[in-house]
Amino acid sequence: MSVIETTLLSRPPAIHSFASTWLSPAREENFALPTVSNFHGYLQVAWGPSGIQNWVVPPSGYPTPTGILYRLDGTVPTRVEPEGTRYRWFPWKVERSHPVVDTTTIFHASDSAVTEQLTFRESGRFGLVFGGLARTWSFTDYWNLPPEDVPQLNISWDGEAVLVSDTKTFGVARVFPHVAPSAVRAYRRMDSFLSGSPADKRGRFVVLEFEVADGDEVSWTAVQGAASTVTPRTIPSSGQSQWSEVWDAAFTANNAHFSGHLPALDFGDERLNRLYYMSVLSCLMSRRLAPELSDRSRFATGGQAIWSGEIQALSRAYTWGGSEGAPTTSFLWEVQLQAALLARLDPDILRTQLEGFFRADMGAHWGIDVLTGRGVGMRYGVNDGAIITACADYLRITKDVAWLDSLVGANTVREHLLRHLGQFEKLAAGQSLSDFGHSENILECVSTYEHRIASFNAMAAWCYRFAAANLDPERAPEYLHRAEKIETAVHDLLHPDGYFMCDTPTGRRPVRTCLDFIYVGRFMADYLSDHDKSAMLQFFTRELETADWMRALSLHDGDAFTTKLPYFQTYRADHQACGSYDGWPGWSAQVRLRFGDTQATLEWLRRISETTWEGPFGQAHWTGITEAEGQQAATKSSFFNGNCYLEACGVTLATTLLEEIAGL
Repeated sequence: MSVIETTLLSRPPAIHSFASTWLSPAREENFALPTVSNFHGYLQVAWGPSGIQNWVVPPSGYPTPTGILYRLDGTVPTRVEPEGTRYRWFPWKVERSHPVVDTTTIFHASDSAVTEQLTFRESGRFGLVFGGLARTWSFTDYWNLPPEDVPQLNISWDGEAVLVSDTKTFGVARVFPHVAPSAVRAYRRMDSFLSGSPADKRGRFVVLEFEVADGDEVSWTAVQGAASTVTPRTIPSSGQSQWSEVWDAAFTANNAHFSGHLPALDFGDERLNRLYYMSVLSCLMSRRLAPELSDRSRFATGGQAIWSGEIQALSRAYTWGGSEGAPTTSFLWEVQLQAALLARLDPDILRTQLEGFFRADMGAHWGIDVLTGRGVGMRYGVNDGAIITACADYLRITKDVAWLDSLVGANTVREHLLRHLGQFEKLAAGQSLSDFGHSENILECVSTYEHRIASFNAMAAWCYRFAAANLDPERAPEYLHRAEKIETAVHDLLHPDGYFMCDTPTGRRPVRTCLDFIYVGRFMADYLSDHDKSAMLQFFTRELETADWMRALSLHDGDAFTTKLPYFQTYRADHQACGSYDGWPGWSAQVRLRFGDTQATLEWLRRISETTWEGPFGQAHWTGITEAEGQQAATKSSFFNGNCYLEACGVTLATTLLEEIAGL
């Protein structure tokens, strides 16, 4: 049953209509630098009027800011001031406007190439500075991008392009200027460049010099990879055409790009329409077509990117996000949020990814690397419930119950799921509630939220009920009894003011996190009384809801802006009190709607839609550290706060609009 009347459209609005507004940031640390995708990799623009960074097209990556613009007609070279730059995001390009130069950065369709076009507003002598390292890299150990750990004089001019090489891997990049520079100079050190010292044949960076008049255009195209040569480009292949084709396909039955499709909907409200489509678009930004690994891309000295042994790559997959960290990985917790939408849009790929998690052993990892199929990182407490509920969403929407008895390795899907179910009892160790471990295995940056928590235990109770009905009906009485015990124990953690306690070896402590509101509300709603729901709703609207977003942790929580963790974790907007992970508003709205808070929730969703004028959803939005700041507009959180520009978790808003509002 729908909450508001919706209309099914024959096609979605045009992709270009979802561009951001012009953004005018004042401070680098407060701005999420725009990032684009071409389904093969990510590209982020650098701070200022020119240049790129975090350009990752597997199997190689080039994280260093490069292509930075300097003035050369003074006594010493000076960087063109980044301040005063305005930015506008499209899925395939970023436009920048500055008093000195206007720039368009375009990600080509279907390969690694990027073109940057600079149109000057004044005459003079300028230099484009290219430095850094292009390296093949495996993202199986840590979140962040390839380090530059070996001193190298790796950059030179090869006669037609800036050549960026690597002594540890076969990674290489070439930058081709479209018009011949007036001079090309390589420098070993920045001070040599700034002081006018003689140039070298090789260095840590190369400067391409240009004499320009007002209105002149200077442009370059760069390519990267693990091949011994990469070919020059002059004309960008059409990223817009590629995106338009894929975008329309996502809403078309029997299309060439996806194994399913989504409905194109009109909610009768432009703000809800934009919210729905931007949420879907954010998911598509994580879509990856992975390459086969060549011998050169597998090889590295020092053991950094050696992909030996068996590889079970996922040629198509949905990664967790990027571009600042681990852009070839699929995070299980993220897939839990993606599953209900992917089961409609691309069920075959979702099923393949879920099978990949079974193979990689989620008892030891948080996700998988899609290039190799190998496990990544450490275990998270959410894992067992996440994979059961993600599979449940796949089964609920596709009705593919035969999948339960298909083999993945030596076991059926049903057996894998029952093994994950059994982990809850092991973690409970004879008690009603499971112990999900220390804070670093749960939310990381909330140091008090650990052990026997309400959220994942509520999910465990739901998983037992799911197993009783779908996985092993013969043991249904046992599973239902276990679910009832957990639900009673979770309810016992509910504080009269609507938040929950967590039960630790040193006693109970209150934690005012949204995670309990979301997971208890989603997985135990039938158990809760109207009084319980009212208390939880009042807590959410009183302490977590902001003007157009929410806080993941209440400002009144004892661990808000904890001093027990490094600064980077203290002000992480995804789970701390200064903002929220972009997956939480969608699921919070789902709970509010299920609790009957319909009109207030619809109005909140309309306000949330305003945040999409900054660009797609990412890892988190920043709401500030005071109550007053929470009444101002939320902004995309930057990597200075540990949050990546792109992340697929915002897909929960589309799912909520589909299922709870449109009733589909």
